[in-house]
Amino acid sequence: DVSSTFPRVGEKLLLTSHRYRYLLASILCLLTGCSSVWSPYVAKQSLSEGVRWANQRDYDRAEISFNESLRWNSQDPETWCRLGEIHLTTEDYPKAGTEFEECLKRDTLYSGAQAGLWAVRLMEGGYTEDIQKAVRSEIESYLSEGPPSPRRWMAAYQGYQFLHDTETALSLAFRIMQSQPPSSDDGMIQTLTMEAAEDILSTQDKQKRLELLEEYLSLFPRGLWHNMAYFSLLNAAAVDLGDTQKLQEYAERWIRQEPDNRLAYASAAHWYLEKGVAEE
Repeated sequence: DVSSTFPRVGEKLLLTSHRYRYLLASILCLLTGCSSVWSPYVAKQSLSEGVRWANQRDYDRAEISFNESLRWNSQDPETWCRLGEIHLTTEDYPKAGTEFEECLKRDTLYSGAQAGLWAVRLMEGGYTEDIQKAVRSEIESYLSEGPPSPRRWMAAYQGYQFLHDTETALSLAFRIMQSQPPSSDDGMIQTLTMEAAEDILSTQDKQKRLELLEEYLSLFPRGLWHNMAYFSLLNAAAVDLGDTQKLQEYAERWIRQEPDNRLAYASAAHWYLEKGVAEE
């Protein structure tokens, strides 16, 4: 069967390439005595490859790359968490739980791993009402047992997402953003910016969604999701509320804040023409 042969060949080639890299790096380290220099480099390269494979949903190759990264640096919490996320996705919950625990041994406040453990509990427990109550109680205890911090709130935010409690999750997202200046370079803020926008846009209550969009725009950094939030705000004013005054207010605010943003002008022009605002 050709279709089943090529994936196996590809996996063997990937394993072979990793083994050659490992062998070459080992030889260089033996010859130069520079393992402390080479190990972080190889570990980082393998981690980056694993992330790329995971983003392409090629979980077998991602797992191989993450394991190679850990071979060179077994103390990196991110790699342990990434590996746990792979096994959570592929429903190998015992492995995922072990890997999340290994991550937390190295960084007790690693939010993805803490939330991952709650996800493992929910999945293994079949998402029953009892297991959801137990996990909710664990999250509440986690929030109260240590000093308040954005990283602790982030873990709880992700935990409430797994519980499908969007309202509580978003209240924590806003608390995180209120506690520190927004930065598009911060990985946690990047994740939060995207996930909070998705949560808001999926909110069914129109008035509530409008209020959440307003708060989101006042707290989160500008960028792709900021544009989507403003576009949704204009759409809400034009379609959900049918309020041309609000439409103009939001459009003018967006343009005033970002005078060089072409999307702001294009969006305003679209809705002005659609609703006849340009003729008023």
